[in-house]
Amino acid sequence: MTKKFDHSSAPAITGRSYERKVQHKHGLPIKGTTSNYPWEYMWHQERWSFAEARNGFFPNLSFFHHSPGVGGIQNNGAGRSQAIAALSQRGWTVIPWDHPDLGLYGNYLREYPLANGRMQYVSQFQSPRVMGNRTVWTVDTEGYNDFLDFLQDARIVKPMDPYIKEYLIRKQTQRIGVIEGDLFANPGHKMMEVRLQREQRRLALMRGEDVDTAMDRAKAVAEAALKVASAKKG
Repeated sequence: MTKKFDHSSAPAITGRSYERKVQHKHGLPIKGTTSNYPWEYMWHQERWSFAEARNGFFPNLSFFHHSPGVGGIQNNGAGRSQAIAALSQRGWTVIPWDHPDLGLYGNYLREYPLANGRMQYVSQFQSPRVMGNRTVWTVDTEGYNDFLDFLQDARIVKPMDPYIKEYLIRKQTQRIGVIEGDLFANPGHKMMEVRLQREQRRLALMRGEDVDTAMDRAKAVAEAALKVASAKKG
């Protein structure tokens, strides 16, 4: 489900889409803020991660900052096309805020004026709240995850290559192997046992396998470590 950005959490200060540059007499308190330049989301076909809460793989988005002097961007904002071309050669795809297929997620960038006259640019999934002389930011994590789902459903982000999934599963398997080795070196270590169960559960979800079976596997490893230690004491 798509979600609209709610400005109500920022009393007397309204977020602006990047296209709507409006000068304000007052701005957010600078404590808790970071002035920056406008940016756009970008994604790379090799950068994915697994989210247990959503039980799925998601693209790891990064940021194409319009910082003068970086990547060919000039002080007047020119050079964007050349910078995007250079990023494309390195496997990056920029998702402009005016992408025609973004729908309700279009204009995802928000511009907030700061009390020092500068600007902070954030996504529509961040909203500020003023507490005394400080700005506190709230992040709509569920809304952002919905956005990642949408990018895949709308084919704005291409489907994950099966090789990437295999690579992530292999890394997770290696992580579990290290934990198992540590557990055999420290049999009965409860924190390691819990960690092993957690990572085995994650691996099962990544593979689409039964979680209970993974938990049993982790417990069996913990029991085997204790047996080996007991045999050594003999």
